[in-house]
Amino acid sequence: MMKLKNLFPFAVALALPLSLVSCGDESKKEEQGSSKEEQGGSGPEASAPKDHTQIGNEVGAIMDSLIEGMSSISDKKSAEEFVAGLEEQKASLSALLKAAKELDPPTTEEKAAVQALKDASDKKGEVMLGNLMKMMVESADAEAIGEVMGKINADQEMKEITEDIEALYELKDTGEEPPSEE
Repeated sequence: MMKLKNLFPFAVALALPLSLVSCGDESKKEEQGSSKEEQGGSGPEASAPKDHTQIGNEVGAIMDSLIEGMSSISDKKSAEEFVAGLEEQKASLSALLKAAKELDPPTTEEKAAVQALKDASDKKGEVMLGNLMKMMVESADAEAIGEVMGKINADQEMKEITEDIEALYELKDTGEEPPSEE
């Protein structure tokens, strides 16, 4: 039951895997690229996803990449490497948020698809956080790792991006009751 906004600060504070080096499946990127070329698009906007489902898939891939990255933290050096990759991840999420805001509002089906991706990432994240906490308890570098990861908590821009994504898609934590409609 983690919120995106809670995962990012923790990941940043504990070396979250935002090293977007392997954000998503390369074959999906190639498919998207070729379909964009067929549509005659070029430049940065041509590579932007065209609908909320594609955007949700990319956000999910980034979240999975972050979780994977955090899972690799074992010492101060690996935490520093993780934190160093966060700017690229943040830029990618920001671009996806911008693209999503330029579309018509997401449909109920698109919101549900993004929620399902979030729920799957949450489950992976819970396992990773448990393993990370265990490593922190056992690590002689725990204090140094915590200091490096603490830099993530101070990233107000990342918090705002994730809160905006959650609001746009009306994302809920697993087990959270949907708001009552009056």
